Amino acid sequence: MKRRQLINRILSIKDPSGTVISDPSVLPQVFVNFFSSLLSPHEALSKPSQEELKRVIRRPLDDDQIRAFNEPVSDEVIKSTLFSLAKGKAPGSDGFSVEFFKSNWEIVGLSVLLAVRDFFQSERLLKEVNVTILALVPKIPNVSAVSDFRPIACCNTIYKVITKILAN
Repeated sequence: MKRRQLINRILSIKDPSGTVISDPSVLPQVFVNFFSSLLSPHEALSKPSQEELKRVIRRPLDDDQIRAFNEPVSDEVIKSTLFSLAKGKAPGSDGFSVEFFKSNWEIVGLSVLLAVRDFFQSERLLKEVNVTILALVPKIPNVSAVSDFRPIACCNTIYKVITKILAN
């Protein structure tokens, strides 16, 4: 009995204008152009004024909430946030999954604490932390167009910890 081999590559794809592209040297750029256009801001971003913000924000923070935002993030909060992240997710651009950090906490824990604390103290995110890989997942079987793929962002674990602390 002969087994069918599954090919895990794209041989041709329709670009947004409907043209079928099959040149392997051009295919990657079709995806880059499509998702760059899709995910880029279409208007120039500008910093809103305080008056504009007041019109949009219906319930401003009270003084206690503002004070809480200015308090340093504790090591306990950082560790508990990391350990609350879901297991089984794809690793980020650094190749390390949440499980890696959890199972090696005794070795990497101090570095994680330092990295997260550094963000909250400096208010700057290291470019190594702010790297995301987009994985393209087919929306339907037998995709034929670049728009038939859904981009899934694979953020690294440190980024996830920081954003979850901010969200909480």
